[in-house]
Order: sequence, then C-alpha cells, then structure tokens
Amino acid sequence: MTGYLGDRILDLMRSLGLSQADLARKARLPAATVSRILSGQRSNPRLDTLRRIAEALNVPVDYLCNNGRQSDEILDPEIELFFSGEWHLLPEDEKDWVRRIIRMVRERRKARGPGGGT
Repeated sequence: MTGYLGDRILDLMRSLGLSQADLARKARLPAATVSRILSGQRSNPRLDTLRRIAEALNVPVDYLCNNGRQSDEILDPEIELFFSGEWHLLPEDEKDWVRRIIRMVRERRKARGPGGGT
C-alpha cells in the first residue's frame, strides 16, 4: 500500500514515463530507498532525499509533500496539469520563456504595490 507521497511520485513518474530504476538513477539514490518510499514503507524520508527526487522529477519539494492542497487551491486546473505533467515535456528554451513571463508578472505586481490595482 502506498502513502500519499508514494502516490504523488508514482503519478509524476507515469507522466514522465520513468521506471522505479530510472528515478533511482536520476535522483542518485539507492533503488531500495526509492522502493520503500513508493510503497509507503518509508513515509517520512530525509529532506535531502526528497530534494533529489523532486529534482529528478523537475518539481518543487512542496509539490511532493503538500497533499496537493495548496497547489489545488491556488492553481487553475489547466495550469496545474501543465506544471505537473506537461512542464517536463517542454524544451529548455520554452521553460526559460515561461520563467521570464513569471518574473515579469511578479515585477509588475511589485511595482503596483499593496492592493495591486491595474
């Protein structure tokens, strides 16, 4: 039986077409460690382990750990789908383009100050 963390990782692995061995290799972790996390036998891995897995899956650590609540509440479903699955399929130049847009929106919001009006 998997736990929430294992399920979240398995969903990401499926969307990326990664096997358990692929994830272990990309995350530079022992296959047994990955297996225990995916099966729910290890429900509270070390932060370094989570960072490696998140990096291998190209998601932030909090995406793996937050039970989906924050992401589900904040993100539009289409945006969440993009970042949880399709983000990994983008070439690096397109990822850079999306990052630049996000930075521009943040800067614009900062420039408007508190209250945010247009």
